[in-house]
Amino acid sequence: PLARAVRRLKEQAQAAGIDALTGLAGRALFERDLAHALAGCSRRRAAGEAAPLAAVFVDLDGFKGVNDTHGHAAGDAALRAVAGVLEGRLRESDRAYRLGGDEFLLLLAETDAAGAAHLAEEVRDAIRELAVAVDGGATVRLTASLGVADTESAGLAVVACADAALYRAKREGGDRIVTYRDDAFVEPLPPGLPDSFLGPLRQRLDRGEPITVAALHPGEGEMAELRRQAQALFPGAVAAECDGDLLLLVEGVDAEEAAARLAEGIHGVSAAAGATDLSEIPAEDAASPAARIAALVNTPLALAREAA
Repeated sequence: PLARAVRRLKEQAQAAGIDALTGLAGRALFERDLAHALAGCSRRRAAGEAAPLAAVFVDLDGFKGVNDTHGHAAGDAALRAVAGVLEGRLRESDRAYRLGGDEFLLLLAETDAAGAAHLAEEVRDAIRELAVAVDGGATVRLTASLGVADTESAGLAVVACADAALYRAKREGGDRIVTYRDDAFVEPLPPGLPDSFLGPLRQRLDRGEPITVAALHPGEGEMAELRRQAQALFPGAVAAECDGDLLLLVEGVDAEEAAARLAEGIHGVSAAAGATDLSEIPAEDAASPAARIAALVNTPLALAREAA
């Protein structure tokens, strides 16, 4: 009867989206809550309001060794202890989730990266102080790696960027916190790219409009003629010269058609072309706005230079 009752409680918890082992919300609730939180952020930003939201990934270091050395009962006790640490440090507006294994995530409402990093420090220190008693009188000690991001820098990709920060924390040896910053994670834009090009590109990206960026790598002394012909092919395109190359923000065509039109329509000058569009860069929930802009600019430049 007791075993059946335990099974029934676990089934009820699972049906409600609760992780039966730790009592934390599970992945299904996380996905629901994240979608709701990001929709709220988008509405508030559209209204000109600040809408900070932060995500903190928490992953235990070397956790497989706990199970291998002390058994799964010890591992379960350690996971429950970590869940207690997380729940004990959250406000009512925050929530902790167990996504699977020894991976946890915190969603922090009205919190920027600095505030989330401060909480992450508290969590890491508290996990270090845990002493989980296991069979035989042994004690298990734990450390954790944490990745932090907020919507101010990561946009709708806040969770993906926190995950990238976590991966770097693991790669750098664990037992540390890494906060996502565009200047540390995003390929830099080429120097000298003017705001007259970047401004319209950012605006179209923010509005979710179709975007195609083409690049041309000209021969020596041929930039002026190349620019004249390219803008004749794409009237109304936003053009910018950058580090010896020509960039075009074009409308009404995808990357394949843009590249083909340039290849067929440029005459009398030597030029290699490349192009990309939104279908070829990470989705808005997979990369920060800065990372998507970098991909839109750097990808066609690289293609043009490779073809030269």
